[in-house]
Amino acid sequence: MKVNSHRIMGKIGMALLLLGISTIGAYRTQAAPAPDNHSVLILDSTVTGGSNSLEADSAVSNGFTVVVVTNDEWLAMSTSDFASFQAIILGDPTCGVLSDIDAATSNRTTWAPAIKGNVVIIGTDPVFHDPSHPGAGVLINDGIKFVTSQKGKTGAYLDLSCYYDSDPVTDTVQVLDQFGSFSVTGVPCVSAVAIVASHPAIASLTAADLSGWECSVHETFITFPPGFIALAIAVDTHSPYIIAKGKGLVSGGSGCLDSGIAGLGLSRSYQIALQREATIINRAVARRDFNGARANCAVLGRRIAALVRMGLIDPTTADAIASCCSSL
Repeated sequence: MKVNSHRIMGKIGMALLLLGISTIGAYRTQAAPAPDNHSVLILDSTVTGGSNSLEADSAVSNGFTVVVVTNDEWLAMSTSDFASFQAIILGDPTCGVLSDIDAATSNRTTWAPAIKGNVVIIGTDPVFHDPSHPGAGVLINDGIKFVTSQKGKTGAYLDLSCYYDSDPVTDTVQVLDQFGSFSVTGVPCVSAVAIVASHPAIASLTAADLSGWECSVHETFITFPPGFIALAIAVDTHSPYIIAKGKGLVSGGSGCLDSGIAGLGLSRSYQIALQREATIINRAVARRDFNGARANCAVLGRRIAALVRMGLIDPTTADAIASCCSSL
């Protein structure tokens, strides 16, 4: 049988051409606005698993379309492209290194002006600690709910992962400098955490969720600009490691005490007694009676100390709740 070698070569050439076009298209970099009005944007180098990352899963579970982009695609986007998303996410690449956010640092003057909604900045690595510490997943989910809660305004979920871990000097956080001046320092492994602010989107997040990760905290903030408030602090140093800004965010005892007490898991009678004291403190704070709040904090402290002696609360958790009062 005669074989037409020219025809075969022609078919092979066409196949290679089509393959080449397909390959080029798959990796084509271009500015891309959001596909709908309920999309979030994730920079792939800052998560583990891309569209299957914990951050992406959380966004999908909250009803959002997830768009994951490469560094080149991110760098090609305009401010209006970023502003078309409900939120942008720089996640935790499982205790990553600073170079993981090079693209975001490089064009921060482009994406940062698009951020008009709620912002949360996290100084730890929740992806690394999930699922062995379920609170890590709660932090991711509630954080994404918080930054997407202002409809029509682009929020930002910004995780510093382990970028400044164990670095005892004070570092300027360059990727954030369009929001103001931020500096952080790495800290030794810190386990106990207290929540010192509240917002409906993070209502399910408790101090117990964030504590006991062995290394619950990797970097704490030394300075941050006005408008941001501490959301959670390392108990040992009273230094914030999660900060946030946004509509409806309230600083002070109410969120801290309520979340801390809710996570204790005590019997109903003990829980009600502690919550009653917390309510008295919260009302005093609301009317700016800080002396009265501190006096009732002393009463709460004595109740908690008694529960520690009874073996119903561990000392680390008791310290975390005490930190709520020290923030008043």
